[in-house]
Amino acid sequence: MGHVARWVRRGRLVGPVALAWACAVVVAVAPGPARFAAGLLLALVLPGWLAIAALYGRHRPDPVLAATLVGPLSFVLTAAAGLTVAGFGWGFRPDVVGTLLAVGCVVMCAIAMLRRRHARTGPAVGAATPQPTRGGVPGVARVWWAAVPVLGLTVLLLTQVVTATRHRTADSYYTEFGLDASGAVVVHSAESTPTRFRLETYVDGALRRSAGFELRPGERRVFPTVEGGTRVEIRLYRADHPEPYRRLIR
Repeated sequence: MGHVARWVRRGRLVGPVALAWACAVVVAVAPGPARFAAGLLLALVLPGWLAIAALYGRHRPDPVLAATLVGPLSFVLTAAAGLTVAGFGWGFRPDVVGTLLAVGCVVMCAIAMLRRRHARTGPAVGAATPQPTRGGVPGVARVWWAAVPVLGLTVLLLTQVVTATRHRTADSYYTEFGLDASGAVVVHSAESTPTRFRLETYVDGALRRSAGFELRPGERRVFPTVEGGTRVEIRLYRADHPEPYRRLIR
């Protein structure tokens, strides 16, 4: 019976690690909703879950406290992974970030196993025996007081995320530039202010058309495609910038 309980405890650690690697694979190769769901699990749940196991060892924290800590601890470990990627210049690609988060989960699992193995040896001879707390429910007030700053930190992080999403810098806005179903060139401005553009069309390397125009935020403009030639390159310039802002080749 003891062996079964031991394997169950190990499964509670190894299972999330295996799930983390599965999520890392999905993030690297799968598109759309599958990548989004796996990314949320890998970045916001699994690292914090394993970090709690590493912090508490064989002891289980109060379920409310554990649920409260999962999010903030995951934020911390995900931020550490992001700093590592930025510091080494690996690039914020899904496969790189996913692999690094999965490795972090392995590290947390190893720490938790080491702490549990150390706890099985028992207290040293002559160590003080913990005294039971007074009152019918031990440690409830302490648990809730510990959860208060964590809840405050979570609210602060969510507030910062919402603020950053609603108030973007000028460089974070962009303009959509592509072809519609009929093959016409579509310019849809998503800039924060009215912006002047210049559209240039090259056919086999020779300039065939140049048009300047201004678009307000949310406004769009459609241009017919220039036919002929074997290679058509369409360049979109913003204001007086010498380098193309967007480019199409067909």
